[in-house]
Amino acid sequence: MSMEFNRFSRCSDTTPAIINSSNQPFAAMHHHTEYELFYLDKGTTDMILGGNNISLKTDDIIFITAGTDHFFYNQSQNFHYYSIVFNPFTFGSENDATRKIFNEVIINQEIYLSNQLEEKFEPVFAAQKTNMLSKDLMLKSLIFEIFTFILNTKQYAPLPSFMENDTNKKSISQGLKYIREHYMENISLNDLLNSTNYSKSHFIRLFKSSTGMNYTDYLNRFRVEQACKDLVYSDKNITEVATENGFNNIQYFSKIFKKYMDCTPKQYQKKWKARTKKEAELI
Repeated sequence: MSMEFNRFSRCSDTTPAIINSSNQPFAAMHHHTEYELFYLDKGTTDMILGGNNISLKTDDIIFITAGTDHFFYNQSQNFHYYSIVFNPFTFGSENDATRKIFNEVIINQEIYLSNQLEEKFEPVFAAQKTNMLSKDLMLKSLIFEIFTFILNTKQYAPLPSFMENDTNKKSISQGLKYIREHYMENISLNDLLNSTNYSKSHFIRLFKSSTGMNYTDYLNRFRVEQACKDLVYSDKNITEVATENGFNNIQYFSKIFKKYMDCTPKQYQKKWKARTKKEAELI
């Protein structure tokens, strides 16, 4: 099955949700500011999501949080998926009751849906290619049905109570933004603390509860994810990639890289450069 898929479709305030269908996944690591519901309709694939390796089979569904790097590899021959990409405006304005509920829960990474919901993906996608007056309503209705099912089947965790505080949210957001902007530099936890009024122990607790990992692990994982892009899409050698992504010691870089990617930087570069070259030849 081969269907149209606009790889450059983006959501906006006026178009808060888009549904895609394809048998050709992104081979390159990427992320977006929207949320994504990935439904593997047919086949199998391996996926790297936020530095973790996940194997998916037919009918598996993954919820991808905004800003999380991900890509797919090792697809089976009959691989096909649907993807709903949406932003919070799908649930209304910031003061809308449904939007508030969405903002107050952490949806599970791996979820399941009823057969009835899974069967709605294809007709909803097909409607987007027509001039049906109801096509946008059909997509929004499906998203609301999915969100309702997730809540009713308790496939979520409540946001930690202290994270409901706007000041706490802002502080963590500032910390993550600082990491993304300065990961190439020799930054420390104290650099993040300088942008907040919190004590070190309090900030560490907030950071761990909101990201699921401590500051060092988050920073190293993010650096590795950026290094993956350079290894495949640049002509830089391993030492240059390590240095330009915040690792001053090549041995330490190799150790951390293998921890998250299950292979050495050289092995990763060789594999994915060859794959990218092959895909380019087929275009």
